[in-house]
Amino acid sequence: MEITDNNNITGPNKGQSETIRFTIFDSREEQENLVRLQDELTEKMIALLANGLVEDNILKTTVKDALYGKKILTTNADALIEIIGLAQHIKNKAEEFGGFPQTYLTLLKNIISGLTAIRKDKIDTIDKIQGTLMKPTPVGYSSFPIEILNDRMVSHLEQDILYLIKITNRQKMNQVMDLESQLSELTESLKEEFENLKNKNSPLNSNQLKSKLNQIQKTLQKLLDKLSQQNQSLPDEFLNSKSYKSMNLDEMMSSIKKIQELANKGKMDDAMKQLEKMAEDLRNFAEQLNQADSSMDEMVDTELMEKLDQSMNELENMEKKQRKIINETSKINQELRKKQSRKFESMIQNIFEELKKDVNTIRTILADEKKFLNDHSVMKKTSKLLEKESTLNKKIQSLGQKTLDSSLKESLAENFANLNDRRRQLSKTLFELNSLRTQGFQEFKEQLPNLQKKYDSLKKLTELNDLNEFNLLFKNTYPEVFRWQGSLRTSRNLLEDIEGKIVGDLKEVTRLNGEISKKLGSLKRSIEASNETFLSKGAQKQLQKMSKQEKNMRRKAEKMKKQFQEMNQKNPSFLLLLLKTCK
Repeated sequence: MEITDNNNITGPNKGQSETIRFTIFDSREEQENLVRLQDELTEKMIALLANGLVEDNILKTTVKDALYGKKILTTNADALIEIIGLAQHIKNKAEEFGGFPQTYLTLLKNIISGLTAIRKDKIDTIDKIQGTLMKPTPVGYSSFPIEILNDRMVSHLEQDILYLIKITNRQKMNQVMDLESQLSELTESLKEEFENLKNKNSPLNSNQLKSKLNQIQKTLQKLLDKLSQQNQSLPDEFLNSKSYKSMNLDEMMSSIKKIQELANKGKMDDAMKQLEKMAEDLRNFAEQLNQADSSMDEMVDTELMEKLDQSMNELENMEKKQRKIINETSKINQELRKKQSRKFESMIQNIFEELKKDVNTIRTILADEKKFLNDHSVMKKTSKLLEKESTLNKKIQSLGQKTLDSSLKESLAENFANLNDRRRQLSKTLFELNSLRTQGFQEFKEQLPNLQKKYDSLKKLTELNDLNEFNLLFKNTYPEVFRWQGSLRTSRNLLEDIEGKIVGDLKEVTRLNGEISKKLGSLKRSIEASNETFLSKGAQKQLQKMSKQEKNMRRKAEKMKKQFQEMNQKNPSFLLLLLKTCK
């Protein structure tokens, strides 16, 4: 809003015009905006909690690998950052607005700090999981930390959602009661005016009467809108159904219009009777509001509880079925492993001895290549020139800044000359580097330690006889050798003296990788073929059946996730009931 003062009387601006700007703060609107943000925050927390409850069941009844755990943690971390950001925004707004109880601010603070700590632990676990991928699995490593983190998140969200829903519903109810109070005051004021008109203490002012009736109408409309919103987030018992139905908007609007017409015709007795009837309806409605206000925490939606009980029963049944499948599968697999162990124990031992020899041969070749590249005179010269290039680049950067700083000083010419001299030296160094024709070999030399580490890990796995981990790491290692072999073989302008040695060695490593791949494939085919031999037809059919059941339960779990989300969208009190049921 702007106010213009065109006639200052005193002060330094005497006789001059002056514009004053200020903002009118609407506290009710700000409170309503915060309530809407709290509803959004609750929805996000509920969605994450629903996922957490379903994932909790899956984690505790199904064996999952590290990648699955990483996926869960990443998804949760992304969802948590949105929740934390929104909670922080609400807290900032509330502190700026003022007047909120300390318990409200403390709740928001606890939501932010608690979920931030959980998110940090999830990210730390993601980093640890990432560190185990493509490496030998540490002894005792399991998905147990993921279960613990999920339990922590679920417990924290349960508590936060319960408190937040209670506070938000209380705020909404306070808004409704405030509007009801305004409506009662307006109605009583209108009754007093009608009494004065009836007793002829004041003349009829049609415009004033119409204005008051319009104000009642707008307040009534706003009240019913609030109740409609409130009923979406609270069970049907929020209001007595008969009372709520009696608050028919069309009937109330018709009554207001009828009062206006009767007053205009001078029929004050009839207008007063109509007004008293409307006031009585409002009083009855106010009583229902007071009853609802005093029993908000005890309200239960019967229909929703039935759906909730059904959902929880389905979850329990799924858990029992999954545990049964795991136990039955475990028994079949144990028996299968015993039979396979007796037959393939010596075969696996022999193959891993051969794999160990192949891996050690490759490690020897790579170590020899590293020594060759470090000792070769041209590669030594390359290293010195690269160091010189790095030093010159740093010096040029420093001189460039120094030249800019001295642009208005006498030392400008000297600095500029030094800068050009370093640039000429750099150009000469780069020319010498290119003339050595070792760029591709230098890149390979820099990446060689990483390649050696992978083959060192493969050697450890051969000692552990860990077939699955060995196979997984090997699949991600041998293509790297193949790429380097192709890259160096097809590169132009490489020094022949080095090229023959390195490309020849990589060719031999590729051949050995091929031998390793054949041995792994042969062992895998032998083991897979033995499954049918060692398993009875009944056991095979049972495994196939259990596999289908597992897939069906996974689909059902995903379906239940969506159902939880849909039920919450239709009735945000759903998770409040869910939490009470879970307790």
